[in-house]
Amino acid sequence: MTAYARQATGVTKTPLAPRTRIAYGWNAYDLIVATGNIGDPSGGLVARDRSGVLWLYLGRGHRTFATRTKIGGG
Repeated sequence: MTAYARQATGVTKTPLAPRTRIAYGWNAYDLIVATGNIGDPSGGLVARDRSGVLWLYLGRGHRTFATRTKIGGG
């Protein structure tokens, strides 16, 4: 699975920029959700692995993420 992101443009007619690849190799997860600002203004991702465990990836800016943190279990 490849993860993509779309940045907000601030323009009403075209609110989102074209998607950009931010990561690949996310095949361990069956669901990935962009969370916005959870604990950090850079945003983040929550991913659910195939056994139901939830992982938080806080954004570090420039389309990179900190090491994952377990936030829930299946």
